[in-house]
Amino acid sequence: MAVLRFYSSQALNSRALQRAAKLCPHLSVTTELCYNVELTGSESLSAEQKEVLLWLFRPLLQVEPLS
Repeated sequence: MAVLRFYSSQALNSRALQRAAKLCPHLSVTTELCYNVELTGSESLSAEQKEVLLWLFRPLLQVEPLS
């Protein structure tokens, strides 16, 4: 069993982050999303399977690719 991780650096723009920025303007907060994909029966994905997952996990307005 293998676990693949796909990361997106798209920042979350939540109310909590906005409030924290107002309370502590000297702090910088960055966020990222991580998608964990567990593989059963194989240790890797084909190029086509990987492209499908990258497409599924990419937010609609995200320009930069996942890593």
